[in-house]
Amino acid sequence: MRAMIAQQPGPPEVLPVVEVPDPRPGPDGVLVAVAAAAPRSPDGSVPPNGAA
Repeated sequence: MRAMIAQQPGPPEVLPVVEVPDPRPGPDGVLVAVAAAAPRSPDGSVPPNGAA
């Protein structure tokens, strides 16, 4: 599947689209199909480790 990975803070243009393995839900999890998604401007300003 394709995913946008935050490798550095910045605008959405710095979020590369990469191929990653399909997710596998755990025993109590569910898998939700997403047909389309888009980054928001603030999404690029979050550091890769998620700390703000």
